[in-house]
Amino acid sequence: MTTGGPRIEIPSFNPYRFAFPDATRVVQREILHLMKALRSQGFTVVVTPEDGSPLHFIAEKGLRDLLSHPAFVLVAGIPASIIAGVIANVISARLESAAQVPGRAAPSIGSELFIDIDEDGRHLRLDARGNPVSDAVVSRLIASMDSRAEAMRRAHATRSPYPEMPCPIFLEHGPEIAAWGSVAVRDGAFRVERAVVVSPTASAMIESGDLKGFSIAGIVPSAGCSICGGTYVDCEHIGGQTYQGATCVVTPQIRLCEISLVRQPVQPLATVEVISEP
Repeated sequence: MTTGGPRIEIPSFNPYRFAFPDATRVVQREILHLMKALRSQGFTVVVTPEDGSPLHFIAEKGLRDLLSHPAFVLVAGIPASIIAGVIANVISARLESAAQVPGRAAPSIGSELFIDIDEDGRHLRLDARGNPVSDAVVSRLIASMDSRAEAMRRAHATRSPYPEMPCPIFLEHGPEIAAWGSVAVRDGAFRVERAVVVSPTASAMIESGDLKGFSIAGIVPSAGCSICGGTYVDCEHIGGQTYQGATCVVTPQIRLCEISLVRQPVQPLATVEVISEP
């Protein structure tokens, strides 16, 4: 943690660094939204390392949880009672907002959010609900983050047994390969032209109707905001929210990382159609 005045640091985490090692400053989309909320309340928020590179954010469509990976917030010079309360209120508001989306199940926070606080020489570590967290719990989660990133790297390096379907399709943005498919871009949209399911878990979930469609995950190096016309990572607006009668629409440039089969696809047309069974 950098010393100096009151500030909040968000360490970068890029689970797709094997594909995009040049993206050195990456946060999850909901962590970006948390940063916006904290900045709007007068807090200084930075993403480390502060190496002058552009800030990217991860877009994973079709997730029911706010956070798909554990995240850390490092705090210095701000009382624990204040910052823990502010973050808890922000998370609660985001969950409530997400629950209002028609036709979608109520979300949860998903992975843990940890708040490391340096307060007058005392070190505190809390979760998003303000409860103390042990070093052992954090160590296990850091190891799981590294393990997941390595599992994704290995999965992406796997060669398809179907030459005409070279693209791996994952199970709910995790490292398990659910299917192999052929992917094309038509009218500016990704389309899975054909796929064969290789995961027994995914096959059973498709048959039961639990897996309903496709979802993409990518790193966003640049995005615009329809409200202010500015850069989305720097402005105060949040996609999907309404400001003076206008809804914020984000226009991202996405560097595709992976395609997944998911329970709740964001796009209603990105559905699974079973043509034949082996």
